[in-house]
Amino acid sequence: MKFIKGRIIVFMAIVFFIIIAFCSEGNILINEVGNESIFNNSRESSELSELKNLEDPSVGLKLSGLKMKDKATDKSNIIDVTDFGVVGDGVANDTPHIQAALDYCESLGGGKVIFPANKVLRISKAGYRSIWTWNTKIKYKRAYALLIPSNTVIDFNGCTLLADKSNNDTINIIENKNASIDLQKDNNIEIRNVILNQNVNIDKFNGNDLDSCAACLQNVDGLVLDNVEILNSYSYGLRIIKAINVELKNKVHIKNCIGCNMRIGWDIFTVEHVFINQLICENSSNRLYNKEHRYTPGNTLYINSGINIYFGEYKQLTNDPKAYVGSVNISNNAENIYFNNILSYDTGFKIQDYTTDGKGQPTNININNLITEGIKSTPIFYLMGDKVKIRKMSCKNLGAFWVNNGKYTELGYVYLDNCFFVVKGALPKKLLVYNLNMLNSHAAFQANGGSDTVFINQANVKWDTGVYKDSYLKLLDIQCEFMKINTITYKLDGSFANGSQKGDVLSRSSSNKVLSVGHVINLNISNK
Repeated sequence: MKFIKGRIIVFMAIVFFIIIAFCSEGNILINEVGNESIFNNSRESSELSELKNLEDPSVGLKLSGLKMKDKATDKSNIIDVTDFGVVGDGVANDTPHIQAALDYCESLGGGKVIFPANKVLRISKAGYRSIWTWNTKIKYKRAYALLIPSNTVIDFNGCTLLADKSNNDTINIIENKNASIDLQKDNNIEIRNVILNQNVNIDKFNGNDLDSCAACLQNVDGLVLDNVEILNSYSYGLRIIKAINVELKNKVHIKNCIGCNMRIGWDIFTVEHVFINQLICENSSNRLYNKEHRYTPGNTLYINSGINIYFGEYKQLTNDPKAYVGSVNISNNAENIYFNNILSYDTGFKIQDYTTDGKGQPTNININNLITEGIKSTPIFYLMGDKVKIRKMSCKNLGAFWVNNGKYTELGYVYLDNCFFVVKGALPKKLLVYNLNMLNSHAAFQANGGSDTVFINQANVKWDTGVYKDSYLKLLDIQCEFMKINTITYKLDGSFANGSQKGDVLSRSSSNKVLSVGHVINLNISNK
């Protein structure tokens, strides 16, 4: 009995020491929350009430307007390109023959253009034209090949359109006929089963047309891309601006792009009501061809002025993370964006605001499930948006995951493995996290002059690896103005257990005004 009492006294002394350490500065509240279910607690906090919205991450997303125009293409008109002289041997120039078939389809008021299966079609420059694209001030003069008219379905039947690079022009392989935003918009264009190869060597090409793209589809109402692959492009793989009712069916795969794999919207040229089943972006680089700085990050997916966009699955990867470090960029005027699943390997992800006051932040960005893995210190993730919600995210080997000036962010289940998680930026912000799990990771909730409120329902911290760095390691570094954590559970093994790593589970700076911690569980003590 004396032995048990002694153990109890020692345990209480340790708990008292922890409490004193937490209360050493400022205004701090520590409350016992017990074992009752958080969501069944009649006294539940307003923060938990808000986090319940994560049960339906599509709240506020309105896609009911997504449908093709009722005046569907008259598919009874079937046009076979071989009737117009298309050879498909990869040597003969098939461009004028394909265009003749498209023009004939237009003369009939619409129809379906069909191709022989799995041919290689050599595509050459048909000419130059000046069109309004993403720039609101000037037109760009670009080399083009094929112009697709309204009310046209094209089934390429597995063919590859291979751009001719013999004259050093980077050719826009396909454009809709009225792609210039000063023209009357096109309607109802569907492109199926094709590989577009702009024939650019991502490692050696020194570009000359900074606004080229393999597929330029803009100023259109009713656009479908079905099973499309885009290879070896320069500036843009796929660009869609000033468009409405867009659908990417089955899979769209964009690979090896110097610049931006896919752009959706720009400035005043919005893209609305978009459904994307599966988009894969692979290898993106804004390569600068010189000895001093050969590679800079490109954009895998760039959304600016995109409204009501749904992604079933988005996947981005690179086969050389030191050369092709692409990143998603969801920027100003983006609104109501929903990702069901994101898979990101050795690439970055940014929800970004280019204004200084936060008024242009992307709004209502919802992610159901985010899985990312990277090489430490290479990919950077940051959230700078208003009403950003991620229901579940798993991150491994990320150099930095920032909530950077995002006005309002909700995170459900968060798993960090060998990551650095940071809340930063001078603008006021609110962050709610339901379940934060950190393995060999650390988090800093910085002050940076901002008035920040952070609520964490459950924080689970585990360390079982070697020394992170020689300096003092703060696993939960509290600098923000207001912080509330319902429960902290931690277990420190590895370098913390043998004393080679110096640091604390919870550290607090003078910039923090209120720190409220409900329940602290030390599993190192509990398991002894």
